[in-house]
Amino acid sequence: KGNQIWEYRALCRPVVLDRLKRVICHFDDDSRPKVAFDLLDWSGNRLQSFPIDHEILILRVSPDERSILLGLAGGELIHLSENFKLIWKGKIPGEIVDAALAGGKDQEILALYFVFGDPTVMKQGRHKLLSLTKDGRPLGEIQLKHHVDRIKKKKKGDAAYVYGNGPLGQFLAFYPGIFQDKNVKRTWFYRDQHHADYSSPLKVSLDQVMVGFEDIYVSPKKSRHSHLFSFDQKGAVRWYLPLQTEDGAYLYDQGLVSQNRFVAVATDLGFLSGYEVTPKQASNED
Repeated sequence: KGNQIWEYRALCRPVVLDRLKRVICHFDDDSRPKVAFDLLDWSGNRLQSFPIDHEILILRVSPDERSILLGLAGGELIHLSENFKLIWKGKIPGEIVDAALAGGKDQEILALYFVFGDPTVMKQGRHKLLSLTKDGRPLGEIQLKHHVDRIKKKKKGDAAYVYGNGPLGQFLAFYPGIFQDKNVKRTWFYRDQHHADYSSPLKVSLDQVMVGFEDIYVSPKKSRHSHLFSFDQKGAVRWYLPLQTEDGAYLYDQGLVSQNRFVAVATDLGFLSGYEVTPKQASNED
């Protein structure tokens, strides 16, 4: 039971900034074109709106809430401070797929993109991963060999996870020191040969990464099986949950409480389930 303390009329995705005591009301191009977000205080009062010229594709907040990154159609990136003042605005040479912020004093940017008109994007599913300083100076770039949908930064350190779902199947890879070494290579790679109808959410905590891999069967009746995996930093499977859903349904989202090994799983069938998981081995990695 809870009591409503305020209401704000808008169709948006809420991003709660606990340290800053602010709420970002994040719009998409259908709900409110030409406005990226409204910024609300802790009482639900609008402090400002942030206008944009192109469709917003992503909005990311650094782990320490010290900066905010907007990715717009046409390869435009906008980096804002914790006071929502402009740090840098510029363009990268392609369409933005995803991005992440490092946090800390440097607030470096990691951008995933594909090049306009590059035939290898469709033929081989290749994307590029570009690291930038907070004011847009390039630090390094990696040519990825597979189709990539999502990137996530670890909450501490300079490591990142990438997830892909394309013609070669689904995969998860780990890149250490991605902001420090322009020639960094992945240290481990997990692949499922099946292409999924729906790309999985990617959730990263201090000691593990959680992702779902999907298999589709058509006989005797079409069904979709999702396998929810947890990996440690070395790529070892900590635990996994087999999930079965009916035709048309899929793994919608998942959340993890590491301390008591509780996992919440939402599927498109309209159910939210809770699981208690037992890791195969303890992990103290960070």
